[in-house]
Amino acid sequence: MTLNLLLAAPVILLASSCAPAPVEQVQAVQKEEPVQNKSWEKLVDAERAEKVPVVLRVRLLKREGSDKMGWDKVKLLGVIKNESRFKFAAEFQVAHYSGEPGVPDGESTIYLEPYNKTSPGLWRLLGGSGQSGASHQSPVAGSK
Repeated sequence: MTLNLLLAAPVILLASSCAPAPVEQVQAVQKEEPVQNKSWEKLVDAERAEKVPVVLRVRLLKREGSDKMGWDKVKLLGVIKNESRFKFAAEFQVAHYSGEPGVPDGESTIYLEPYNKTSPGLWRLLGGSGQSGASHQSPVAGSK
């Protein structure tokens, strides 16, 4: 009989530890909404934003160049303005003239214009340069 009690004890403890939470706690958790940090929405140059159909907050991932155009791979952090019909991927490339600076290191706001009229998925920095097509740079922890 002692053996049966020892075997039954863990089952009783297990069953009691799986008891549902009180209704008050469940309702409190359901009422909480996730807090989204969108502080980057205010990091915009209004004059530049007026000139382009797309304004995004991005993080530079990699620089790639060529003879005439440089292509910077970026990670999309947020859409500030998108008057185009194009939906941006989580990671994509942005063009700039190879003799001009591109997307700054770390995080920045970029101002995009269509690369050309025949390629709706290709975008370049305003004026083809990071000088006019990027603003509000902020370093990211761990970036160089």
